[in-house]
Amino acid sequence: MKLDSLFELPTPTGHSPEKDQLNITDGQGDYSLLHTYDCALLFVNTCKGQEEEHKNTAFQQNITRTLQQMSALSNNCKIINLGTLKTKSSLSETQELLKKVTQYLLQEEVFPIVIGETQALNHTLFEACATTQKNINLTVVDHHINLDENDSHSTLKTLVSDPRIGQLTHLGHQRFITSPEYITKLHELHAEVRSIGILRNDIKEIEPLLRNTHLLNFDLRSIRKGVAKGIYHNNIFGLTEEEACQLCWYAGNGQYITAAGFYGYHAEKDTEGDTAMLLSTMLWYFMEGYGQRIQEFSFSSNMYTKYIVPVTEQGPSLSFYKSKRSERWWLVAGEEKLQTHHSTYIPCSYADYEKALEGEIPDRWVKATNRIDC
Repeated sequence: MKLDSLFELPTPTGHSPEKDQLNITDGQGDYSLLHTYDCALLFVNTCKGQEEEHKNTAFQQNITRTLQQMSALSNNCKIINLGTLKTKSSLSETQELLKKVTQYLLQEEVFPIVIGETQALNHTLFEACATTQKNINLTVVDHHINLDENDSHSTLKTLVSDPRIGQLTHLGHQRFITSPEYITKLHELHAEVRSIGILRNDIKEIEPLLRNTHLLNFDLRSIRKGVAKGIYHNNIFGLTEEEACQLCWYAGNGQYITAAGFYGYHAEKDTEGDTAMLLSTMLWYFMEGYGQRIQEFSFSSNMYTKYIVPVTEQGPSLSFYKSKRSERWWLVAGEEKLQTHHSTYIPCSYADYEKALEGEIPDRWVKATNRIDC
């Protein structure tokens, strides 16, 4: 696939990174070594008209220039900046082009990180991932749950009923702007749903939800209104900057992560560069986590300690596994089906193990069992 004709190529910054600075290679038309990179940054916006070229330049340069001032990743993750995808005459055409580019990157085993204006691109990434995955675990970080059938901007309404969805996780919704009907709908679909309040109460409990994610969709409107002026329609009750970065690290560190999209950045509003700084920091933590991934699959090895907890006299006994390497925990659901359902190894936490010891069946086990039986 000839990528050079599809992108507004990055303008050379002349920046020579120091030894301890992040090194991002600007794609300049020679993609013969694309397969040697770990991650690819690609920017997509939907602007039209005579200011499009200027906006395209600002859109990606604000981020890449900020990233290049940051510390080197601890894992030597190799990053290439492909530039800004050339906008087509319609959103649907742009989406189709993005799908083809993303599929190509996945074939080359290069991790695509899409930075875009609209969350409509999330469905495009989903379709690209569906070419390599049978069941896709999707995580959405958003300030509300939008399942409105009449809202053309909602991609979640079509994804929730897609049979290719393995596990759906929705994080960060604010209850006072979210319909209880939509929350109930996601629970009926056995989705993992955590409001901003629950997430904030103990963010470490969110890590197991992100450990098996294939596709991350991060809407920047989920971040609180404050220094980040380059985001439309966010409010003062969203995620803090630190929480956003922590979620990014968890997602990047997931052992199945395949692609990620960050949506809602508007360069024309970011007059002081604060939003570029925030988004760049989120990307840095995501890539830092990505480079530190530990692949843990074979639970029959001696690298795990197995704990069997009889929850009740008549109820099931629960099996837990703890990794000696990472100290992460897993819970087994439907153990008799392990040969056909790798997803029966459910990421969990030590807190779930403690609940089981007290005779309480963890909610993760209940939802996972329901998903398996569906």
